[in-house]
Amino acid sequence: MYNDLNINQIDLIKHDLSKIKDFEEDIWSFIVGNYPDHEPKTICDYMDYKERESTLELTYFTCHHPLSSDKQMSQAIEIIAILVAANKYSLGKKIKKELTKRRRTDFQKERDRLMLLLIERDPYECVLCKLTESLSIDHVHPISKGGSDDLDNLQLLCKSCNSSKRDVIK
Repeated sequence: MYNDLNINQIDLIKHDLSKIKDFEEDIWSFIVGNYPDHEPKTICDYMDYKERESTLELTYFTCHHPLSSDKQMSQAIEIIAILVAANKYSLGKKIKKELTKRRRTDFQKERDRLMLLLIERDPYECVLCKLTESLSIDHVHPISKGGSDDLDNLQLLCKSCNSSKRDVIK
C-alpha cells in the first residue's frame, strides 16, 4: 500500500499522524485532566477564545482524518461537544452584557420622566431610611438580572442605602 508513495506523501502522512498524536496526548489529556466536570464556565475562565478555536481545529482534524482510530474519533467528538458548549456559554455572556448595556442607555434617556413619575407616586424620600437628599432611581430587581424599567420595579433610594444594597446583592 505505501510502496507507491513518494517522499512528500510519506512526510504528509507522518505530519498528520503527529497532529493526531498531539491531539490524544495534549488536548484530550489536558481537557479531561483539568476540566473533568466539563463545565463551560470553567473552560471559558481558563481557555480564551483563540485557544478554544485552535483546539477545535486540531480536534476537527483528528475527528475527520482517515488515519484516526475509533478511540481518537470518539475522544475528538467528546471534546468538540465540550468546546462548542463553552463557546455557546461565552457568546451568551457577551450577548447578555451587550443587552444590559443597551438597556442602561435606554434607561438614562428616560431617567427624568421616570423620576417625575416616581415623585408623583411616592413621597420624595428614600424608601428605606426616609432621607430626602442625594436620591437616585433604583431598580428593585437589577437590569443585569432581568429586571425591567417598569415603574413597579423602580424605587427612590439615597446614595447610602443604594450602596448598601449593592453590597448585599453581590
